[in-house]
Amino acid sequence: ADDFEADFWSGGELNGLYRRCAETGVEPVGMTGIFVAGYREYSRLAGNASIERTDLVEGVQRAMRVALSREIESIESRLPFLATVGSTSPKVGGREPLHMHPEDADMRGLKTGDLVRAFNDRGACLAGIVVDPTMRPAVVQMSTGAWYDPDETGLCKHGNPNVLTRDKGTSKLGQGPSAHSCLIEVELFTGSAPSVTAHAPPTILRPSPDNDRMEKT
Repeated sequence: ADDFEADFWSGGELNGLYRRCAETGVEPVGMTGIFVAGYREYSRLAGNASIERTDLVEGVQRAMRVALSREIESIESRLPFLATVGSTSPKVGGREPLHMHPEDADMRGLKTGDLVRAFNDRGACLAGIVVDPTMRPAVVQMSTGAWYDPDETGLCKHGNPNVLTRDKGTSKLGQGPSAHSCLIEVELFTGSAPSVTAHAPPTILRPSPDNDRMEKT
């Protein structure tokens, strides 16, 4: 994309750029594909001596909009895969990693791979410890990637740190997330590790064939 953009704005002949892009033997994608679609339609319509200039421009724009729509569809078709991968990897024991300085880990008797409970007055979640010497002492780091997966007590089994941070927007106008920085404590989780159910399919209810009541399937 960067090479194409540099060639496009270099002031060179567009016809030559079109030939280089269209004759590679590979279907062009991204900005290159949109340009090729538009220039191809321009070449086709320009051969018609009776076509109005406005019709030519509209035809080129229409071809480029179609190419852009296809690019968007192609990108969006990959979003479910990216969402799943981003939520499952990398994890520590299936939970969101929590990075901690070695001194803080030693104080709590923790080592990499341990299952811990991170908590404060707002809530609690499980996480997998990563002892990380690059962290500052008394500071831990968790990414927001795990899907919210609460148990009956509200403990997030998957490790979503949103349960620990303040649920307040940046302003009444923007309502963006405020900085994810808060005070927490971390301790070794000593109970039986609960199963992560965030990715389990829900129970489907269907009408019973004999009556209007719903039944599980």
